[in-house]
Amino acid sequence: MNFSKHFPLLQAFSNYERVGDKVRAARQRLKSIGNSIKKDSSLLPNHRYELHSLLDDIWHKVKQSEETTFSVHGERAGEFYNEAYRAVENLPPRDSAPILRAASSEVRSLYLDRGDRTRYKSIFDDLWSKLNSKRDEGRKKHEDWRRRQEEGLEKLRAAREKALSALERVRSNISDNRSRLYDARSSEFADRVSSWIREGEEKERDIERSVDDLETKIRDAENRLRS
Repeated sequence: MNFSKHFPLLQAFSNYERVGDKVRAARQRLKSIGNSIKKDSSLLPNHRYELHSLLDDIWHKVKQSEETTFSVHGERAGEFYNEAYRAVENLPPRDSAPILRAASSEVRSLYLDRGDRTRYKSIFDDLWSKLNSKRDEGRKKHEDWRRRQEEGLEKLRAAREKALSALERVRSNISDNRSRLYDARSSEFADRVSSWIREGEEKERDIERSVDDLETKIRDAENRLRS
């Protein structure tokens, strides 16, 4: 009796596609044939024994095929896990998440025994927890960085306002001293006022440079916050 036509997984098992369906179909078919043998009253005892022996052999081959698939798929699951692990360890969460998601999906599609399936679910859950922790940590670091940048920006703006107020006072003093110079009644007083004006103009230039430097730093800080 030729059983091969009833069990295509024994000839085409190497592609490992839809293995679970094939194994279940083979078992169901074997069970059906076994029941038919039991119910067939026309079979002689020696024929019945021979058929049962053939069925036992097929059962053994199905089991071997299943174990082989468990082994092959287990190795593939390990490869997918290692790839996902390296991604989570070495890449930013935004880059590692798609790799982890794809690897998880691939492992779920494999034909694994119950123990391996439970184990891989657990270790992939651990990887997701690690990725989420890194994501939370990165978010916290970014929030801390942004807070420091905003605080620094406020200090720069306050320093600019202070410098602009000082610049306004210096310019006002220069203007007043120029009026004093115009009204000076002695050369001695005029020389003194001229010295005040020169000092004021030098201070004015210094403050203007400070304001320009602060403006540059403020623009840089604003650009960093926008990026």
